Amino acid sequence: MLNLWPIRVPRPSVFSLNLPREMVSSMRYGGMRRGPMAPTLVWTATFACFVASAGYVQPQETSVDEWNRNWRYYASVRIRCQSYDFDAEIDADFTRILKEYRVPGTFDRRSIRICEAGLSDGSAPEVPFAFSPNPDFDPTFNARGKLQFRVTRGVSDRTFHVYFDLLENGEKPLVSYGAPQASGNWLSNGSFEDLDAKTSSLVDWPFERRNAVKAVTGAARTGTVSVQLLSPKSGQAASLGIPGNGAFRVVSGEKYRLSFWSRGEDTNDRPLLVTAYWYDLSRKYSGHELMAEEGRSHWDWSVFSGNLVAPPEAEWLRFYIATYTTSGGVWIDDVCLTPEKLPRLSDLTIIEHNLAPVIVVEPNE
Repeated sequence: MLNLWPIRVPRPSVFSLNLPREMVSSMRYGGMRRGPMAPTLVWTATFACFVASAGYVQPQETSVDEWNRNWRYYASVRIRCQSYDFDAEIDADFTRILKEYRVPGTFDRRSIRICEAGLSDGSAPEVPFAFSPNPDFDPTFNARGKLQFRVTRGVSDRTFHVYFDLLENGEKPLVSYGAPQASGNWLSNGSFEDLDAKTSSLVDWPFERRNAVKAVTGAARTGTVSVQLLSPKSGQAASLGIPGNGAFRVVSGEKYRLSFWSRGEDTNDRPLLVTAYWYDLSRKYSGHELMAEEGRSHWDWSVFSGNLVAPPEAEWLRFYIATYTTSGGVWIDDVCLTPEKLPRLSDLTIIEHNLAPVIVVEPNE
């Protein structure tokens, strides 16, 4: 957990404190946030205790995680929360942000850490992540890749701080959180492989019986589980709602991509339709658009991929994959939804731990 947090305060010059000799509580300041045009000072506070003698104060630091003291930089990234937990992916271009803020040096890939910011209790929990460098990654000239980490469900945007450092400041210890998540899917359990241990139902995909949708094993494109759609009677659609649990929060004017795999077998009526529905801030229906319609009666596993732009006033998006066939069936697997423009790092903060104010303590007479 990080204990270094930036607060904007006037820079102190010289303090003259008339305090008891035994102990003085004070703050040590350090940190600079540089902008592309002009630097802005940000003082980072860590609490310390000072034992006073005549005209001299010796700091005795409270305990903090040792690696937190040595990290020099962090950038911010804002993520739009959803009504479910999901694995966010961001464009982590460390070379770009270092150049923007005129910081020379060689990026230390081992130094990446992520902490959530802005929590009501003031904590900054460390967040497990996976970093996938671009194929042409270079620590000096092209330190860029994708960062993937879990974002828990919520109703507002969340801010995360991505800490990192340069090799010139000393190599940092490597951390590992296991195998990275599947790249670039902002849906939860889009592969349908995560099953509830007690009920064996799909996690985050609560199917209603009237929708004529069920999870099946042994007929998947990847893994073992896929979803089958089969209409119970003529003229009634069997439909899979996406996301499975709620709707997807969007930003007006931004582009989003939906993809999934499907196969059809002996279908007899409107085998496959893909429709997007838009809702406003109050979740009131505001419009829809048909993205695709499959006319074949039989097809092997094939991928569908389509883009759409969130219209004005749109706040929520929900897709439906439907079929009207009453024979055979349609199978769906590996559903993926992503924003075209991934969140990027911004607002580089440089933590200078040695910028401490001069403190003079005058003992009481």
